[in-house]
Amino acid sequence: MCDTRVLVPIPDLLWEADAVYEFDPTHPEYGINEQGERCLRLDSCLAPTVQRMWAAGIVTRSCCCGHGDTWPIVTVKIG
Repeated sequence: MCDTRVLVPIPDLLWEADAVYEFDPTHPEYGINEQGERCLRLDSCLAPTVQRMWAAGIVTRSCCCGHGDTWPIVTVKIG
């Protein structure tokens, strides 16, 4: 469980799969990091797992660690 979120650069994989909708850096799910990259805000404890999924070519749609209330979940795009 975590209570922190981190900015993670959005990989080309997600842009190419149209998995990112209307990027808005002011939206709580998005942001711009110190290097000026467009990013997603991910639960810090789940970010390494999601990044490994991206590296393996898996397109994710959403994720949440559950924050101690529910099971962690990562939704993936199929097809």
